[in-house]
Amino acid sequence: MRLLALVVTTSGCGAAITPASTTGATETAIGAYLENPQPYVVAGFDACHFTGPVSQDFRATASGLITATCDGDALHWNAVPATRITIDGPATIRAPAHGLDYIYRVSYLADAKHVGGRGRIAWSTGPDCSGLADLHGFNDATFVVPRAAGRCTLHARDHDGRTAQLTIQIE
Repeated sequence: MRLLALVVTTSGCGAAITPASTTGATETAIGAYLENPQPYVVAGFDACHFTGPVSQDFRATASGLITATCDGDALHWNAVPATRITIDGPATIRAPAHGLDYIYRVSYLADAKHVGGRGRIAWSTGPDCSGLADLHGFNDATFVVPRAAGRCTLHARDHDGRTAQLTIQIE
C-alpha cells in the first residue's frame, strides 16, 4: 500500500487530505463539486470508485463521509452544510490591465470556517461597473479586466442560490 500525501487548493485556502484517516477528511460543502486532488487531475475522478453521499457528477449531496478509492488509495471528504459563500480577491486593482491579471474566486463557508468544494457560479457586475470592467468567468472563479477608474461591485450566485458581493476599487 502506498502512502499518499496530497494538498488540495480550496479557492484560496489550503487543506490537507490524509487518505489513511477519516479523521483528517477534508471538509467540503454539500452541493459543491469535490476538489480533484493530484495525481488524479489528469485522469479525473472517472477512474475512482465512490461511496457515500456523492452524485455521478461528483457533487456532495448530503452530510456524511465520502470516500473515493483511486488506484488503491483512499481519499476522504466530510460533506457539511455551507452557510454562505464569499468572493476572495484583491480590494484594489489598476486599469488598464494587460491580460487577465486579476482573479476572484468563490469560497464556501460553514459558519466562519472555510470548507472545500467548487461550484457552478453565475458571475455578474453591478450597475456601478458599467464601462469600468469586464468579467471572464468560469465555475468558481472569474477574471476581472479593469477598463477605467471607479468602484465596481462583483456579484456571485452559486447553484444552490447562495449569493455574495464584493465592491472593488479600480485605480
